[in-house]
Amino acid sequence: MNLQPGDILRGHYQITEQLGRGFYGQTYLAQDLHLPGKPRCVVKQLQPALNSQLVRQQAEDYFEQEANVLQILGIHNQIPQLLAHFEENQEFYLVQEFINGQDLSKELKDRKRFNENQVICLLEDVLAVLMHVHQQGVIHRDIKPSNLIRRQDGKICLIDFGAVKEIVALSVNDQGQTILTKPIGTPGYVSPEQEKGKPNFNSDIYSLGVTAIEALIGKLPEKDSHTDEFIWHTGLQISPKLKAILTKMVLKNTTTRYQSALEVYSELQTLKNNSTTRVNHFPRLFPLLGVGVVVVALLVILIPRIFVAKGDQVFNEANELFNSGQYEKAAEAFDKVLELNPNDYEALIRQGNAYIKLKEYTKSLNACEKAIQIKQNEAYAWNCKALALQNSQQYEAALEAHNTAIQLDAKSAVFWNNRGDTQLKLKQYDKAIADFDNAILFDDKSDKDKSSVYLYNRGKALYESGKYLEAIASFDDAINLNLNYHYAWTGRGNALRLSGKYEESVAAYDRAIQIAPKDYESWYSKCLSLEKLDKIDEAIESCNQAIQLEPKNPAAIDAKHRLEKKLGR
Repeated sequence: MNLQPGDILRGHYQITEQLGRGFYGQTYLAQDLHLPGKPRCVVKQLQPALNSQLVRQQAEDYFEQEANVLQILGIHNQIPQLLAHFEENQEFYLVQEFINGQDLSKELKDRKRFNENQVICLLEDVLAVLMHVHQQGVIHRDIKPSNLIRRQDGKICLIDFGAVKEIVALSVNDQGQTILTKPIGTPGYVSPEQEKGKPNFNSDIYSLGVTAIEALIGKLPEKDSHTDEFIWHTGLQISPKLKAILTKMVLKNTTTRYQSALEVYSELQTLKNNSTTRVNHFPRLFPLLGVGVVVVALLVILIPRIFVAKGDQVFNEANELFNSGQYEKAAEAFDKVLELNPNDYEALIRQGNAYIKLKEYTKSLNACEKAIQIKQNEAYAWNCKALALQNSQQYEAALEAHNTAIQLDAKSAVFWNNRGDTQLKLKQYDKAIADFDNAILFDDKSDKDKSSVYLYNRGKALYESGKYLEAIASFDDAINLNLNYHYAWTGRGNALRLSGKYEESVAAYDRAIQIAPKDYESWYSKCLSLEKLDKIDEAIESCNQAIQLEPKNPAAIDAKHRLEKKLGR
């Protein structure tokens, strides 16, 4: 059924105009009659050929599955939110957020060509979205200019995910099996493996590469008739590095092509870092940096000791107390700031951070939420809330707040790091590793101590997922930046011990103990390694040191009793 302007779906969504139509269905602009102001939304009408009960059931299953996927993907602020999904008259409907902007195909038509910097910005924008998409296990499968919308704020939004189109393309063959009657993807942009029905994550990279080349040269690139590789840069004046990146993105062979969006993004940053520096969008207040320790349930929060200049003397005094570690006095002092100005956004966040240090998480959450009320679209306020929730062990809620912070600022290394720490608490190891990878990627490398934390956290996630050799490498990278980072030495020792390298692990623990003689875990773990080396007396001494530091910890006590039995005591 073709919808007409004025038609109302479910008594809720009134059609205002048709935006487009094709093989897979129609797209309409609509108004939500149930919300104040009747905001615009997009209605996608999918019209599958339900020629058998098997196809109907398959289509219904696909529809529900893909709607759930779109719901998850929509947490990213450059992907339209799914507002509703339903079936009506044997047709399927998706209602999504309306993106006010212009798709890239119109932009290319008007402008003809992008310059090099514009292409780099385009790639950065879309790759940041793809990292989120691929992290959810989703392949877009139809990246092209018309599915990229430049929002009014300049950000590129990704629309029209290919998996939804499978609902329309389903049919039954002669053997009674469900098949796709039409491959997903658009000719000219689709990768060779996707044409064969075997898309990979880097199939999206291929399509994005073709799109970027089209933006650069003003038309779709042609292929060499012998090699089937693209011919596009002859006589084109662009940097050799960008040429190499784009060429690798569109290689025919999926194994020699870039394997991940993160890998491409990293190459682009190498290109940019030769000429640009990172901008601090919040110079007066650095957010809390959440760091956990391997095995020991401990949260270390690092805040750089930077005096933050502000005209208000009361704020400066409160800030000095905070930076000197006098958190209780700082929290009280920020109360005085807020008496003078209840809407002091930075004071609320700083006070929230102080309460976290004091383990008064309810008060911290209250302060952070007040900051959000004042500036709802500030990532730092959401980061503050996330850390308050995380420290009070409300991990799922913390994750939602972290997601919002990253949506608002997807290039903050700190925010990626903090979400990774929450993912780790939830034992979502692969996601945690991916988040720490992003933290390392977006790190501006200006503070070696902070950079070492990201590397350490990545090592911790690898360790907890059982990838000990990779963990050792990451701990080593952290140590190379900060030789006195005793947690990294302890983490290295733990990974070596579980890899069966007991002598090396003892050496790592000794280094950690040299730096931090009162670290319980290093002494206890050293005890375990010495036991494996059959150095029982030395092992008992290490356990004794651990017991002195934590007399009520049963692990070291049990280990000591086990060792004494070996000696017949």
